[in-house]
Amino acid sequence: MTSTEPETNPPGPRYDQFIERFERAFRAETDAFTLLAAGTGVNRTPPRDGLVAIHIAQAAAESIRTRSIIDLD
Repeated sequence: MTSTEPETNPPGPRYDQFIERFERAFRAETDAFTLLAAGTGVNRTPPRDGLVAIHIAQAAAESIRTRSIIDLD
């Protein structure tokens, strides 16, 4: 990443690969899922959150298909 402002330091280290940047988060998510699937973990994402995400995705697809703004209410 290159800043457009002169003499500005980068916000953090540069990552050459996706996994370098997100490996810790990916491993934490995988560990949490494994524990949940084994019956010993906590579900940090309730089903309602998943339904909301599906609703938003369906609205986005409809917006693309119809080329219109979709009301999410």
